[in-house]
Amino acid sequence: MKLKFLRIVIFICLTLTITYYFRGANNLKAEINKPNIIVILADDLGWNDVGFHGSEIKTTNLDKLAVSGVRLERFYVKAMCTPTRAAFLTGRHPFRYGMSAINVTPWSETGLPLEEKTIAETLKEAGYYTAILGKWHLGHYQESYLPTSRGFDYHYGHYLAGIDYFTHKSGDGLDWHRNNNPVYIEGYSTDLIAQDAVQLINNHDYHKNPLFLYIAFNAPHIPLQAKAEDLEDYLTIEDEQRRLFAAQVQSMDEAIGSIIQSLQAKQVWNNTLLVFTSDNGGEIVANDIRFTGRGDNRPLRGGKRNLYEGGVRVPTIISYPGHLSSGKTVEQMFSIVDLYPTFAKLAGLKINQEQQIDGVDILESIAEKNTNRDELLIQYRDTSAAIIKGDYKLIKNGFDPFPIPYYDSWELFNIKDDPLETHNLVHSEPDKVAAIEKILEQYEGKVKPAIAQSKPADFVVPKIWSPEYLQNNQRY
Repeated sequence: MKLKFLRIVIFICLTLTITYYFRGANNLKAEINKPNIIVILADDLGWNDVGFHGSEIKTTNLDKLAVSGVRLERFYVKAMCTPTRAAFLTGRHPFRYGMSAINVTPWSETGLPLEEKTIAETLKEAGYYTAILGKWHLGHYQESYLPTSRGFDYHYGHYLAGIDYFTHKSGDGLDWHRNNNPVYIEGYSTDLIAQDAVQLINNHDYHKNPLFLYIAFNAPHIPLQAKAEDLEDYLTIEDEQRRLFAAQVQSMDEAIGSIIQSLQAKQVWNNTLLVFTSDNGGEIVANDIRFTGRGDNRPLRGGKRNLYEGGVRVPTIISYPGHLSSGKTVEQMFSIVDLYPTFAKLAGLKINQEQQIDGVDILESIAEKNTNRDELLIQYRDTSAAIIKGDYKLIKNGFDPFPIPYYDSWELFNIKDDPLETHNLVHSEPDKVAAIEKILEQYEGKVKPAIAQSKPADFVVPKIWSPEYLQNNQRY
């Protein structure tokens, strides 16, 4: 009797062991088949700052990627750094949580609302190892706002904008960190970010976890600082600031080349979805207000901080070998909020409807040549907004944290016939204005007030910063 009972116990144990083994093997196989996902985000890169759009800047590696991948020629982001990054990580327009009109500053005591679920958290649920390298710009006041508390297993880089490329300081204080701790490392920031990316790619165990890597370069954001060897290639550019800017972009392009080469060397390139884009258009000299950036958005109108095409339509490439045709140019409208649902579906996840994701699956739309999307909200920030409906784009010009003079409080353009936004139709087509304005009104009740950004008189440096961080009132 005891022997029979022992045999039964042994049989059950063997059955459970074999079941667990094969189930585990199947799960591992499924995770291995999930593609690696890499997002490379430039900072203030203009439409005409890449070779494949005719720029004088040498972007050899991006040009090659544009040939081997797919160019998304109507990809829209937000007009400033923080809102775009928030939209990317949440898949939701930032007006929903009060981040449409702000850039996080050193004294910001908040950041991306903690109730917002990030794409990093979502992909972790699907078994991904998640990492961010470079600029965060979504909150730093306390650890709950830092990348490692928002779904990322690893972070290396800086929390704010405008750091010195060589000293990694903002003002007189250090802003260079590895997993919440300040680190002192010599080197040009673009190179350091690329080196860490290559090391991570080379050392990652792809049989254990697929990789989600978000690389947010601070280039070519101000301050305009370049390496001497890169400047040598642009001595013919008369404008010194543009010369520095061009060298910064070239350095970033070389860094991107090293990242792609490492993926190819590890033989994971063919199982990698890579997206390259910018957080907003290039910062330009506009009207009578001189900004220090030297981006070039021509022939598009406007630049960073405003809602014209040059501020919100950016050079974008998506690469997925074996799944997307090479050298293709797509004119469908896409948005930064589309990356979240695209990645989630690739990872085999269904998004909870309660998240109210605003985006669509880019890969599905390209494959099905879906041209049904004739409406796209570009941005809604307090009293200003921009939306595309069919061939028309309506801009509502109101409060702007960085005001630039406008011709009218309302502007309407037929961007199919007038992509450079030169003819305001607001007076000649009032019915069209009224119809599109009604669409905008649907969003008004959903707009949350902007998170306060005023510097408190008793501002003190958060403990997570290095002790010598400068408490100054710089504009970011």
